[in-house]
Amino acid sequence: MAVLTGKTLQESILSVRRIPVLYKEVYFRGYIDCYAEDWAPYLEPCIAKYPNYTHYFRSIILAQDNKDLQLCSETKKHINLSNNSICIGNEFKHNIIFKYTKQCIEKYNKKRKYVFMWNKNISHHNPYSSTAADEDTKQYILWMNSTGNLKNTVLVIMSDQGPRSGQFVETDFGRMTSNYPLLSIYIPHYVKKAFPTIAKILNNNKAD
Repeated sequence: MAVLTGKTLQESILSVRRIPVLYKEVYFRGYIDCYAEDWAPYLEPCIAKYPNYTHYFRSIILAQDNKDLQLCSETKKHINLSNNSICIGNEFKHNIIFKYTKQCIEKYNKKRKYVFMWNKNISHHNPYSSTAADEDTKQYILWMNSTGNLKNTVLVIMSDQGPRSGQFVETDFGRMTSNYPLLSIYIPHYVKKAFPTIAKILNNNKAD
């Protein structure tokens, strides 16, 4: 909520004015939009109204959770291959999301687009499993670079803070990550040259 509105959940719910959702600006400027998350939104529509995304991964996650939405017994059999929340069948959810967003980027190669993906299941219940996505994430970034997409793309990589309860918090790494989320921003060279103030502001606000 905070990423898309600049407000906390409580501020958004209690606001008497229309919530300034980032996607409204995306629509206004004519961008192709794509939103992919491995955990379907859990808030009721009366609390939070989700934007009408053009490309929305939510239906796939709902189909996995709702057996009535599965197309046939073979589909059900495939999905039930694994009860692990980080997989659909025999493939990691984060990899499926990577493929989904790649298709969007390739399909609209010549158009402006806003692609937002959020992988949380991979480490939400078990922080040690997050390493399973390391190589896949690296390959995704390398693909962005090798295909030339990074020449005209602002790439933001971010994470939530680490666990704040349980045995993991007692480790050195757990104590370090409990209050320190990741935020890494890549700005194309031509953007830095054309708008030097952007790079200057980001540099002034970077972590020491």
